[in-house]
Amino acid sequence: MNKYFLNLWQSLFAIFFCISLYLFFANFPEKSDSIQHLDKLFHFLIFSFLTFFLLKSIKNTQLGVYFCVLYAAITEIIQSFLPYRKGDFYDLLFDLFGIFLVLFVFFPLKKNSENINNKN
Repeated sequence: MNKYFLNLWQSLFAIFFCISLYLFFANFPEKSDSIQHLDKLFHFLIFSFLTFFLLKSIKNTQLGVYFCVLYAAITEIIQSFLPYRKGDFYDLLFDLFGIFLVLFVFFPLKKNSENINNKN
């Protein structure tokens, strides 16, 4: 892989990781007029992008998936101890959906394309 793109993927992962830390632990006011379950969509998208960027920037896919799953679980556990946040099992579930969507949709395609390139 081109070193430029490796640095790009690592940088994008670091940026999304920092953004996710802020979003998961900041004290946001509750809005009753917000779209129902919009936070679930955000959890899904954040972990989809985090997983994609991390797996593109490291060679060990299994380690990357373990990191993302552990990060998802730890954020929900920590949120359950914060007085202005609440840990939610469904948030964790949508985090995991995002992680495994990237793993099962993108990375099998990557393996197939690598097998084709290795045959040539």
